[in-house]
Formats: sequence, C-alpha cells, structure tokens
Amino acid sequence: MRLSDRQKKKAEQNETSPTTMQTPPPSGIIVPLGPGASPLPDANYVREVARLNRYANVVTVGYIAINYCKKPLQEALEEVQTYATWADDYVKTGLGVGGIFLDETPNLSSPEAVEYLAILQDRIKSTPGLLGNRLVRYLVPTPADQ
Repeated sequence: MRLSDRQKKKAEQNETSPTTMQTPPPSGIIVPLGPGASPLPDANYVREVARLNRYANVVTVGYIAINYCKKPLQEALEEVQTYATWADDYVKTGLGVGGIFLDETPNLSSPEAVEYLAILQDRIKSTPGLLGNRLVRYLVPTPADQ
C-alpha cells in the first residue's frame, strides 16, 4: 500500500511536532507503566515510553503493586531500583520513569503500614535514575480509613 502525499505529510508531522499533549488538560498527565518492572522492556515499549517522555506535561511512572503492604518490602525496593535502571541510557533511548505508582495501598492506617510506606517513599525520592521530581502516587482501591 502506498501512502498519499497528504498521509506522508501527516505521518511526518506526528513524528516531529508537538512536545505537549494536545487534548489532555494543561495541568498534566500521569501515565502508569506496568504492571511490574522488568529488567528491560521490549523495543516497542521502549519506543512508546520515549515518545511519552518527550511531552512536557506527561510524567511516566513505574507501577508496583504492594499488596496492602504485605509484599515483602525488599521486593518492592528492588522493583524501584529496576525502574531506575531503565534510564541508564536515557540520552540514547528516552526510556525512564519520573516516579512510581504504588497500587494496592492499605485503606486502614497502622504503624506498620505507615513505616512501610515511609521507607518506600524515601527510597523512591532518593533513587538516582528516576527522572524529574521522583513522583510518588498511591492508589487506595477501597474507601480510606476515616
């Protein structure tokens, strides 16, 4: 199938034009990637994450399910590190994440949960290789404790 001149021009514009998303709100978009951190995603994934990372109002974040703080803390910390290594060759690939999205956070507060989340947040905020402000986002899948 041959592309018309108009189709070719549109394809070229899509590759080189805007550096901000055109339809989403100007305040920004957070894009969770996952589930799960793999040592290195496939070429298609790398290409699309790099495309998202070019937009000024998009923050890509790694996805970690913490099973209501029942996931061994060391495993969660290792996943943070895996996402951080994605940016090892950021200049060449554009692959990297600007933070971590923590799924399955507990809805009931406990000293153990507070400590678990504090350690995890501190690690995310201090891990070299995570881009930008090292955003931390939590998802509580049920109503939070009042």
